[in-house]
Amino acid sequence: MYSIFDLFFDTSAYRHIYLISASEVKKLQRTQNQDVIEEIRHQKKRPQEAYKDQVKNLDEREKN
Repeated sequence: MYSIFDLFFDTSAYRHIYLISASEVKKLQRTQNQDVIEEIRHQKKRPQEAYKDQVKNLDEREKN
């Protein structure tokens, strides 16, 4: 069982801290938003493509 003493001295004394400017934060948010938008576009295309494939398969079945 761990004591408070173990937790205090077992943790790393040095932790990484990254400082970024407000403009960099905005740039990161913009990039993340663009990634989300692209993923939504891909999700929208998948059902449309699947529908087109199904219609194509049905047309081929009707011809045979």
